[in-house]
Amino acid sequence: MASIEDLEVLLNGVGRGERGDFHDLFALTGAKMFGLCQAILDDRSWAEEVLEEVYIAAWHKAINWKEDGLTPLTWLLTLTRTHAIAARRGTVADASPDPVELQHIAPPKEVLSDGAGQRPLLRTSLAWLPQDRREAFLLSYFSGLNYADLATRYRVPLATVRNWQRRSLQRLFSDLTDGQANEDTVLAGEYVLGLLPEKERKVYETRLSREPILRQAVAGWSEDFVVLTDGLPDVIPPAGLQTRLDHLIFTEQAKPLWKRVRLLQSVIVAAAAAGVAWLALLYWPELSNMNGLATTQSPQQTVAEIVEPPQLAPLPKTGPAMAVVDIPTGLLQLGGDLSSLRSIPNINVYLDFGRGTEWIWLGDWPEFQPHVLAIPVELMSIAQGAQMVLLGGEGSDQEIMRLTVQ
Repeated sequence: MASIEDLEVLLNGVGRGERGDFHDLFALTGAKMFGLCQAILDDRSWAEEVLEEVYIAAWHKAINWKEDGLTPLTWLLTLTRTHAIAARRGTVADASPDPVELQHIAPPKEVLSDGAGQRPLLRTSLAWLPQDRREAFLLSYFSGLNYADLATRYRVPLATVRNWQRRSLQRLFSDLTDGQANEDTVLAGEYVLGLLPEKERKVYETRLSREPILRQAVAGWSEDFVVLTDGLPDVIPPAGLQTRLDHLIFTEQAKPLWKRVRLLQSVIVAAAAAGVAWLALLYWPELSNMNGLATTQSPQQTVAEIVEPPQLAPLPKTGPAMAVVDIPTGLLQLGGDLSSLRSIPNINVYLDFGRGTEWIWLGDWPEFQPHVLAIPVELMSIAQGAQMVLLGGEGSDQEIMRLTVQ
C-alpha cells in the first residue's frame, strides 16, 4: 500500500496519465484534502464539490507539479486551499467572504506547545504572537480574508492591520531562519496568504514569472504555512467520489475524439467558419473591408487586428515567453520576448493536453501586438496547465515553441 513517502512517485505517474497512480493518490490523500476543504467551507456537500474540482485540477497539472518548487504534499494542499478559498470568495461577487469559525481551524494546544518534534513555525512563533494577530493570521490562511476584509472586521485602519501582518511575518521569518526578512520576503508571505490588493498582486506575479529568487521565497512560505493544516482532522471522502472522478476523467479520455461532441463543437464550427472566411478573402478580396474590419496582408496569412480588451492588463514584452489564460474572458494572452518568432512563417497555435489526446487548434499566430487568442468555452476549465504549442516553418509542421499555460 502506498505511503506518504510515495507521493512524488504517484504525482509523477499521474503526470504521465497513469490511472492506477491517480487511484493510489486519491486513496492516500483524499481524507486530508477533504478535511481541509471542509474546514474552509464548513459545508460537507460544498466541500465535496470543491474536492472533485481539486482532483481534476491535480490530474491536469501534475505533469508540471515540480515547477512550483514544493514538496508533493504541500503542492496538493496548496492546490486544495486555493480552490476552497476561491469557492468561498466566489459566492458573493466583490464582497468579503464570511470568516470561518476559528474553533474549526485553529491548531490545537498540543500543536502550539513546545513539544519535541513539532515544526518551529507553530511551536514558537504562532504561540508567541498576540491573540488578535494570531487570529488575523489564521483567518487570512483559512478564510481568504485580505487586508481590506481584516480592517473591516477589526474596525481599524487598513494600514494598521497591514502593519500587524507584516510584523508577524517578520517575526516568523526570524524564528525560522535566525535572519531578517527583507521587503521581497515579506511580500512573498503576503502573497501566499492572499493579502495583497489586486493591483499589487498582479505586479508581484509579473515579477514572479521572471525572478527565480521570488519563486523560492513563495515556495518557502508555502511549506511553512501548510503546517497550519496539521491540526485539522482527516475526513473520509464520500464513497462515490472516486467513481465520479473516473467517469469525468477516464471515461471521457477513452472516447474517440469524434465522439467528444461538446469538446469539439465549437472547434469544428470555428474551423469551418475560418475556412469559409479564408476562401471568401482569397477569391473576393474586396470583402476584406466589409463592416469596417481592418486587415493586414502578409504572404502567409490574413490577420484581423485585435483590439486589446480593456480588462486584460498587458503582459511584459521582455523576459521569458509566457502564456496566460484569463478565465472570465476566455482569452489566452502571450507575453515576454517573442522576437524570435518574427522571421518564422506559417505559425499555428495548438493546445496539447497530453496523455495521447489530440491537439486542439486555436488558430494562426497573431503576429501583431497584442498577442491574444480565444479559447473554446468547453476548454476553459482545463486550459491552465495545458501546453501551448507553436508549429511553423516552411512545412508548417516544425515545433518552434512550447509553453505551459498559466
